[in-house]
Amino acid sequence: MPYNNEFFDELAIGAKKSANILVPIVYEKLKPKSVLDVGCGIGSWLKVWSEFNVDIFGVDGEWVKEESLDIAKDKFKHVDLEKDFDLETKFDLVTTLEVAEHIHEENASQFVKL
Repeated sequence: MPYNNEFFDELAIGAKKSANILVPIVYEKLKPKSVLDVGCGIGSWLKVWSEFNVDIFGVDGEWVKEESLDIAKDKFKHVDLEKDFDLETKFDLVTTLEVAEHIHEENASQFVKL
């Protein structure tokens, strides 16, 4: 399946439902001030985090079209998740949901290192 707008629209429906249930629970336990979502897609989870006044940032591949984002463009960066990248900042919480299975085996160690 290609990573196009229809793919992300379909994925976003379930992501928004899940995020609305889980983010409040995680927020109550951890109270993060900042969240990075690695492989954020259009930012559905990050949008919910932002409703808790959490500083958000998301990264994903070039297939994510900025016009489709649920978050502000300045809160997103295109990166190759199979290569090392540095955002030059730290985050209280890093999430990566349904991403690792898309990483090629030869790059798995690099992804885990991130």
